[in-house]
Order: sequence, then C-alpha cells, then structure tokens
Amino acid sequence: MNASASPVTDSSLLLWALAALVATMTASICLGWLRQAQLHPTLRQNWKASLIGTLVAGTGFTSAVVLGLSAEGLPFPLGYRLRDAALMWVGSIVAFWPALALMGCKTRWPAVLTGGILLGLVAVALPAGWVFAAGFKPGIVWRYEFVAVAALFVTILFAVAVLMANSEDARTGHHRTLSRVGAALIMGIAPLAGQLILLSGTNLPAQVGSVFRTELPSSLLCLVLGVMVPLIWSLLMLDLRLRRQEQRRLQRREQRNRRHQDSLARDSHLHSQSMVQAQPLRTAQAFAQMPAGAAPAGGQGPAPSGGQS
Repeated sequence: MNASASPVTDSSLLLWALAALVATMTASICLGWLRQAQLHPTLRQNWKASLIGTLVAGTGFTSAVVLGLSAEGLPFPLGYRLRDAALMWVGSIVAFWPALALMGCKTRWPAVLTGGILLGLVAVALPAGWVFAAGFKPGIVWRYEFVAVAALFVTILFAVAVLMANSEDARTGHHRTLSRVGAALIMGIAPLAGQLILLSGTNLPAQVGSVFRTELPSSLLCLVLGVMVPLIWSLLMLDLRLRRQEQRRLQRREQRNRRHQDSLARDSHLHSQSMVQAQPLRTAQAFAQMPAGAAPAGGQGPAPSGGQS
C-alpha cells in the first residue's frame, strides 16, 4: 500500500512545487509590469504595461490553480470541459484588469489597497471555477465558512504584497530588491494557500470521477503549463531586468547632465557676480589714471579759475 501511494505523493509534491514556482514568477512579473505602468500617470500612456501585467496574472495564476488541483492526488484521471477552461482563462484576465489598471494610474495607498483586495478576490474565485469546469462526480459541496476564511486570508496577503511592492523602500530604498522579492513571494503563496483552505472544506475525497476527463485531460494541460509557462516567464523576467537596467542607465545619464548644467549655471552666476563686483574697481582705476584737469568722456571740463580779461 505504501509502495503504491509513494508515486502519487511524489508527483503531488512535484506539482505543488511547480505550482508555487509558477505563482511566484507570475507575481514577480505582474508587480514588475505594474511598476512599469506607474511610470506614466494616465491609462492612455500605460495601457500596454497594464495589459501585459494582466495577461501574465490571468495566465500564471490560472496555471498555478490547475497544477495545484492536479497535485491533490485524486484516484481517478482529471479533466476539464474545453469551453469552460477557455472561459475561465479569459475571465480571469478580464477580472484582473480593473485592479491592475487602477494601481497603474493611482499610486496612493487607498488605491493600492483597493487593487490588492480586488486581486485577492479574483484569486479566490479561480479554484472554484476550475472545480466547476472539472465536472466532479457526484459533485462538490462547499462549506461557506471555509470559503470566507480563504477569501479573507488571500485578500489580506494580496493587500500586504501590493502595499509592500509600492512602498518607498521597494521603489528607491537600499533594500528594494529584498522588498520586491518578499512581495512576490507573499503574492505567489497567497492563491495556493487559499486554494488549500478552500478545498479542505469540500468533499473532494468523496469524488469518484471527472465527467470531462477525456475532453481536456489534466495530464496534458499540466505538461503544457508546467513546461511552457516557466520558460516564457523566465524570458519575461529577463526582459524586465534589462528594461530596469536601461532605465537606471538613462537616469544616471540624466543626473550627470543635470549636474553638469547646474555646474555651468553656477559658474556663469559666479562670473557675472565677479564682473559686477569688478566694475567699480575698474572705474576707479580709470579715473585715477586720467591727467589732471581732464574730463571723462561725454562730461564737462573743469570750470575756469578766473574770468575773462
């Protein structure tokens, strides 16, 4: 019995680790593109960055949920209805968009907190949607107290993550890398922890099969998502890193140019002051060098000492 259970346990641990990796990478890229969007004040200017962050969030967190469901070690093959799976993917992207667009345009903490709560609510709803798309038999029964606890837990973690990612220390502080990595870890762990809480309150162990096990097999979906998503996300993380390096290089160049212009302005100001201060001295020297009785240019000569004879 233990020998037959060990492969299931090993594959479950591998899938959970892969789900955690995908979710953490997704959070890191999503927060990175959120910072790119916040470089511009309006949605007209930052919509591309917000859209990329939304696509990453919808695809990445959906992939983590699917990998996590497959990691439950169910004794039957799992599958999904193709139409429902496509709707869940598109719906997650649409649902993530308002929160990321809001935080991309507003960087004050009330807007960031609201965006984090919205992201957390969408992340809690994802596992429920994919459970519905799996078509479990005889059917899932939800315990609402577990749903409430999962929603509260995930929204708090998402709110903490986005507030940490948008803090001053994460933007320009000396420990900004540590703050950004911590925010990505919290945001990546949050949906998987919420999924565990959510499913622990269901009758998932009592299920005997999946209606759509042959339509879109979970094994095929896990193979595609577990291989392709980390590879593509690695390229996106490299792209973000190169963008940040280029932006820092441009900022350093602008700072050097600004210091050079300030130096030129100070030198010009000092030169003007020295010219103004030296003007009276040169005038006094010019009067001192004039012959006795000579009048300055444009002036009247000295009055005669006596009248005419």
